[in-house]
Amino acid sequence: MKKQIKECKLKFWHDGFANFDDMNLIAHRCLRDETICHYISRKFPVILIDECQDLSVSELRILSFLIRARTTVHYIGDLHQAIYSFKDSYPEQLLEHLTFHRFETMHLSQNFRSTQKIVDFSRKMGGIGYSISGSVESKCGDYNCCYVEYDDDEKDAIIAFTDTLNRFDIPTKDAVVLVRTQTAKQKLSHGPSNDHKTHPIINAIQLWQQNEPVARQTALSLLAYQLQRWIGFHGKSNNYYYSDEVCTNAVSWRLLLKSILVELCSDSVMINMDELTYGSWYSKNKERVISIIAHHLNTIGQNIPEITIRTPKGTAKLPIYPVKLTEDEQLRVETIHSVKGGTFDAVLLLSSPDGRGKTGFWENWLKSSEESGRIGYVASTRPRYLLCWGVSNLSDDQRRELEGMGFIKLDK
Repeated sequence: MKKQIKECKLKFWHDGFANFDDMNLIAHRCLRDETICHYISRKFPVILIDECQDLSVSELRILSFLIRARTTVHYIGDLHQAIYSFKDSYPEQLLEHLTFHRFETMHLSQNFRSTQKIVDFSRKMGGIGYSISGSVESKCGDYNCCYVEYDDDEKDAIIAFTDTLNRFDIPTKDAVVLVRTQTAKQKLSHGPSNDHKTHPIINAIQLWQQNEPVARQTALSLLAYQLQRWIGFHGKSNNYYYSDEVCTNAVSWRLLLKSILVELCSDSVMINMDELTYGSWYSKNKERVISIIAHHLNTIGQNIPEITIRTPKGTAKLPIYPVKLTEDEQLRVETIHSVKGGTFDAVLLLSSPDGRGKTGFWENWLKSSEESGRIGYVASTRPRYLLCWGVSNLSDDQRRELEGMGFIKLDK
């Protein structure tokens, strides 16, 4: 089998294909040839590598070849931000490499991103023993580092965070909510409000035409919500209500939703909502809506049941309201890994409700020697003025632990 794998890989390369790991492997094979290695070393006598904590074991081996060939290498980075174990990047391996090649270590003592309180908190998180000066003047008073508790819904923390942004005149566009996983991001980004769900098809059409990522994600979710109600399947809102009862896989389901919305929005009568009431729009378009949806469902072997589209009670005479995303939906939501290296005026770092979230749970962010601690460190070093942790309801001991780190409780 080993021979077959090798033959398959060589054919893969011969045909002009290579994946990311192959690039390092090919470079490693080339640099084992001393003639090639010394030629590359003469071509690049000095190499400066930023974000060196992200170097994988294979990349360090490549650099070792060049160092032995007398290339001078300078590494710039922060081992407290080593959060790429999925690509075999480990701070222990880099430290061994530095020790083996007798590198001299120099510390940077000036932080140009954050206020002193945020810098001091980050030093405690990372177990950093030397002093670092923050260069940014505080604009949030005692609330540079704060926390807010939530009950069952993380969006309560987002609402409190948004109120705090307004209190300190920090624009929403300069703030971000950080979560650990893509699933958590989808849950907070894609969920349409209850107001949107009153007229899901109309609002989905409006949002789709805005041609903006969050608006289109919400449009897909609204359409899926309506189909779930009509057909009767069961799916989760954070995955566009996908259910294998209806479609073979989640990707095909999203493509189906997109195709329906594209066709709905290509109908000039359907997208014309100016000066119409909800009742008049439904009267004009309900048969066309059912026809389009039925056609697309047939392509995946599904039939739409006999339905009658009625105007929701009490809204028939109301003019169609131009749909806008609520303020907490407009607030940017990102994963921690996606903003590594980024800077924001304010950050809300949302913890999972309990320890089952592992690297997404706040208590694990305080373990500086583990990757979970480094993930918390990366997120907590992104803001200039305001760092807020959103945590599920705390015990008295947990509250004392956070406040002992320098946090102040933010009242909801």
